[in-house]
Parts: sequence; structure tokens; C-alpha cells
Amino acid sequence: MAARFFTKNRSTAPFVSLPMIALLLSVGLTGCSGVIASKTTTTTPTYGLTANPAALSFGDVALGNNSTQTSTLTNSGSASVTVSGVSASSSAFIVSGVPGGTTLSSGQSAVLTVTFKPITSGNSTGTITINSNATNSPAIALSGASPSPHSVGLTWSPSTSAVIGYYVYRGTAINGPYAKLNLVAATQFTDLSVQAGQTYTYVVTAVDANLAESSDSNPATTTVPTP
Repeated sequence: MAARFFTKNRSTAPFVSLPMIALLLSVGLTGCSGVIASKTTTTTPTYGLTANPAALSFGDVALGNNSTQTSTLTNSGSASVTVSGVSASSSAFIVSGVPGGTTLSSGQSAVLTVTFKPITSGNSTGTITINSNATNSPAIALSGASPSPHSVGLTWSPSTSAVIGYYVYRGTAINGPYAKLNLVAATQFTDLSVQAGQTYTYVVTAVDANLAESSDSNPATTTVPTP
């Protein structure tokens, strides 16, 4: 049987134009907003001042001579410190080097010069006062001495009782009051702390093992020469 072929016509559907669909992609972000916050720290200024050394000892300086030492003032705070004035409580000590109105920035130093020029024999003490806007303005302690070019020598008869020594007293009036100077074992004493032109009266007491004292000896009065 002969093959038979059939042809089927494909129908063509009309073209339909569809509208374009727009796709909107929405992406949501969570978490960091992207804003960076800054923090401001406020520091309270400090006003500090130190003196090194805080005490000056000049030892013995003869009348008519002088001795000089220094102390370093340092701003130990974070803010500037202004020194408004520096003064000494005794005229035997002369201060220089840091005039009033001196301003020290943080960590800065200035050298204070102190000269000891004794005006009388004997011990001298004083204090340097530093006025400033620091919360802890330091004070510097001062000490020095001037040995007298004169001395007073005392001798007395020994006690007839058993004693461990003698107290020596000195005053500036014949009838006292007297100030105790020293306890000595011998029957003699040299007073090196007298001042020129001054009149002194001395008495001596005997002291036993219980530190009981005898009555005063007869007074001895002398005037130190000038100069």
C-alpha cells in the first residue's frame, strides 16, 4: 500500500504585545545608621607649685659675711601659675630671682636665690612666703647662725655633795628671769652665743642623781664688748 502523506497547516496566532513589567527591588537595611557620634571630654585645670628644697640651712656665717643658696620653684599642675610676690619673714634673709608677676607654664621652673646675711650673732630663723594662684603655694623654712666673736667664760667651786653635774642659767637682768643653757659635768663653762654690747647675768645650780637642783649660786654679771 502506498504511503500517503498528509500535510497539516499550522495556524498562526496573531502576535500580542504585552506591556513591560517593571520590577522594583526594595532592599531594607537594618543596624548601623551610618552616623558617627563624637564624645567631648572636659579636663579640669590644676594649679600646683612645689619648692625643692623646701628648707634651707646656712650653718654658721660670721657677721659681715653672707652665704647664698637656691630653691627651685616648679609648676606641678596643668595650668599656668603666676607668682604675685615672694617675701622673707626675717631681714637676715634676702630673696631674689623670682620677681612678682612671674608666670610659669605647666612643668616650667624658676630658681629662687636666698642670701643669708646675719645682722646679729646667734641663731636666725625665718620663712619664705610665696604668693601665687596655686592651690598649694609652698613656704620655705630658713635657718642660719652667726657665731659671736666674743664669749663669756665661767668657773665655780665644786659642790661638797655628790652631784652628776651643774645647770648653767643666763638672763639679761640681775634678778632674772634666767634661761637654762646647759648641763655640764665640769666646774667651768664657756658661753659662745653672746651678742656684742649685751649685758648678761649667770647663775649655777648643782644637780644630783635624781635631777634635784640646789639653790642658785651667787649671780655673776658681765657686759660683752662692742664690737
